[in-house]
Amino acid sequence: MIMGLVAPLKQGDQVPVSLTFEKAATISVSFEVQGMGAQAPGPLNHTATAAPPVKP
Repeated sequence: MIMGLVAPLKQGDQVPVSLTFEKAATISVSFEVQGMGAQAPGPLNHTATAAPPVKP
């Protein structure tokens, strides 16, 4: 759920989002708004962008 929107989202908009995790750091990402019925993006190589493990 996206909270705190001040205007409707339009196709092509870039939406900056902060993800806050209970036992890890907050990270900032950006999402591109797609049109209704748009195909999902293809698979990503998550190993290149993975965060370092959190120490217990």
